[in-house]
Amino acid sequence: MLVMTYSDARANFSSLLNRVKTEGAAIIRRADGSSFRITVENEEKIIAF
Repeated sequence: MLVMTYSDARANFSSLLNRVKTEGAAIIRRADGSSFRITVENEEKIIAF
């Protein structure tokens, strides 16, 4: 699974989303040690407002 710092994720957000789409998930770590998981949402479940 891809693990990136917040700064790297922000600087390369488009490529991050492309990799998450193919690999399924990524972890973003902040300087304070907290981490967040980004996953792909099923496009059929998304409702546009």
